[in-house]
Amino acid sequence: MANLANILPQVINDADGNPVPGALVTLYESGTTTLKQPYSDSALSVALSNPLVADANGKLPGFYLAAGAVKAVITTSTGATLDTVDPAFVTTDSVSAASQITFSPTVEIPADNVQDAIVLAAASAASGYATYGVGITGNATLLANLDDTGIGGGEYRFDATTTGTFPAGVVASTTGIVKFVRQTSSTAKMFLYPVGSDREYVRRLTSSAYQSWRENITSNQTLTRGDLVYMGASSPSRLAVGSAGRVLRSDGTDPGWGSAWTLSATSATTSGSTVNFSSIPSWVRKIIVHFNAVSCTASANVGLRIGTSGSADTTGYSNNSYRIRDGASPLQATPAPTTYLFVVNHAAGSDTLSADVFLNLTDTSTNRWSMSVGPASRTGSDLFLGYGSKSLSGALDIVQVYTDGTFDAGSVSISYS
Repeated sequence: MANLANILPQVINDADGNPVPGALVTLYESGTTTLKQPYSDSALSVALSNPLVADANGKLPGFYLAAGAVKAVITTSTGATLDTVDPAFVTTDSVSAASQITFSPTVEIPADNVQDAIVLAAASAASGYATYGVGITGNATLLANLDDTGIGGGEYRFDATTTGTFPAGVVASTTGIVKFVRQTSSTAKMFLYPVGSDREYVRRLTSSAYQSWRENITSNQTLTRGDLVYMGASSPSRLAVGSAGRVLRSDGTDPGWGSAWTLSATSATTSGSTVNFSSIPSWVRKIIVHFNAVSCTASANVGLRIGTSGSADTTGYSNNSYRIRDGASPLQATPAPTTYLFVVNHAAGSDTLSADVFLNLTDTSTNRWSMSVGPASRTGSDLFLGYGSKSLSGALDIVQVYTDGTFDAGSVSISYS
């Protein structure tokens, strides 16, 4: 296929716009000093002189060239250079394909025909999109520095080589995705998603300075009314709404729903001298011990001991008790204070005791517990009041119902919160 060189300056003019009679146009392969042969026919069978010679009006004859870019050096008839055109604009004598339409290359698109230019432009556009994470199907562009304030808006990836400030708990070797959304040259937002995690972190670029990382809390399931979202072992988790009357409680690791008070099983006091309630959780702050018609085989003190590490303490109790009864002395300081237990009552062998005894943690630094009784009822018309306190060496985990006699009837239980 021949190129028709009819778009070259067909009339040669000088700098003042006047035709140049007898002007000469020497043709070369583009970018070289290799002469390129012109022809008078499209079959390229009739050669013309090179240089071509303009007529008295400065007009060149029509001519054809073999395919390929061409350089034209234009001079006067005496050889004075008027212009150099490289490449000169030519067109095919019969246009049938984009590859046969030629034009001047540029720095951005160094092609000399439409087909090649389209290919280069498409490749350049694809490269540009990939840089900013638009429409990619392979690896996103690696972000070298997380703290770079001049990156383009788009989607990137980070790996072990990426430097900068990461959210707490995330390091470069975690790898993941970074999304950057820009408003202005100094205002933007950065989102970070660690690989293998559902966690999402975000920070602001304000006045060209990054602010601290924050975390967006998301749910692992569809939320419904009353649900709570909390941080699980590795990602946010959903806690479904609890049933009516339940309260939010923690097991020291995760939140959950439970009763406001936990009630133990009932234990009989029909023999022996102790009933233990152990494995009480360390978070407990209030305990109620319930006595139901408890009696002993003979007169004896009945009360409580508390302890830690599964063992009830036998010393260090401070307490006082008072007996309220009919008669001339309605209030009596009895039974006598003891240091080996919290005394609730001193019962005769025929007496039964029913009472609620309250234990409250009053000082977490010393594990100090207070005790209060009241009123407790004994067989007949007598009532008992009491109070006391004791500090433990650690968290309370056992309550012991104790008598220095022998139980023969009744039952006890505890509730705690």
